[in-house]
Amino acid sequence: MASLLFEFELFMLTFLLLSGYAGHYFYPGLEKLRHGPVHYVSNNNPMFLFMNAYKSGWMSFLSEDRIAKLGVRSERIRPLLNLPIVLIQLGTIMIAVSYVASITLGLLTLLFHLLIFALTGINFWRWMGVNVALIIGLILTGPLIIFEETIWFGLSLLFVAFATAWSKPKRLGWLDSPYYEFFRLEVDGPNIEPTEVNPGIVRPYETIFCGGLTGKFQFLGEKSRLTWSLGNIPGDEVAYQYITTSVYPNQPTQTECQRIREFGSDVHDDRKQKAMKSLLEEFVNSGGLHNRHSVLRMLSGPQEYYTEGFPKLEGLPKEAGYLRLVRVDGIWAKKGFHEIASEEIIRIPI
Repeated sequence: MASLLFEFELFMLTFLLLSGYAGHYFYPGLEKLRHGPVHYVSNNNPMFLFMNAYKSGWMSFLSEDRIAKLGVRSERIRPLLNLPIVLIQLGTIMIAVSYVASITLGLLTLLFHLLIFALTGINFWRWMGVNVALIIGLILTGPLIIFEETIWFGLSLLFVAFATAWSKPKRLGWLDSPYYEFFRLEVDGPNIEPTEVNPGIVRPYETIFCGGLTGKFQFLGEKSRLTWSLGNIPGDEVAYQYITTSVYPNQPTQTECQRIREFGSDVHDDRKQKAMKSLLEEFVNSGGLHNRHSVLRMLSGPQEYYTEGFPKLEGLPKEAGYLRLVRVDGIWAKKGFHEIASEEIIRIPI
């Protein structure tokens, strides 16, 4: 054992790390091509990620009319939006071809995550940490033998090709949809109509309550579920062939809405809904809503989702008598977001 440890050299560890790194990005890129090399690039519109994040609160200072116009314009340049993403992910299989290529791909994947954060508020901070560590580590170690001998590049291709045998790379071949299901916090009372409130009032639980039906409490509401995080539809579903082609030209008719809903799945979980209500009740009863002006409420460790926007120290309307969590189903049309249905999930007296 001592002999084996003594003979283990830095370039061996670097080789394994680069192979794992490439496998993590390569397989999601490969999954996007499951229906052919042209289908995803031509049909997917990643701008829907930004538009749906906007409905959850990201960049809420922009007008909905401007967001809808941006979605319409983006339809014309779908290949230009998709091709760089696919090329970066698939290109990571070349990470061991040269020292310069490995650093370049490290920088490109870092920029990829930064772009996602800028557009959606999704903060892959763990992988951004890996990106930075890879770049700095390669710069500090300098060119190693694996970049000088072709056999190491060939071995890296084998390691990546069989990555599913020794790791669990994610296969995210989802298509982005203009259809979106999300949670919204509102208040109402005898003297006030239902009014949307900033999710920051329930900090640090805002992501749990308004995270776009993701996370531990995702199976809520009696209505069927069509999309997942930020309107994504799995690539093996028939649904995307009907609703993900483009922004709707006009407000969808009742018949079109009903047809869309037929693709959904009943994933309601009554136990989770009761647990989520219990958490919200405990937060309200413990005075959480009355401590919202504390600067300490603004502090937290890195989060994976900032989609609801950064916290704001805003108060509740004085007339508010109830805090309610509402599930909203809707779709983007040329003139803005059209709500197809809404359903009250939880109602708490405050």
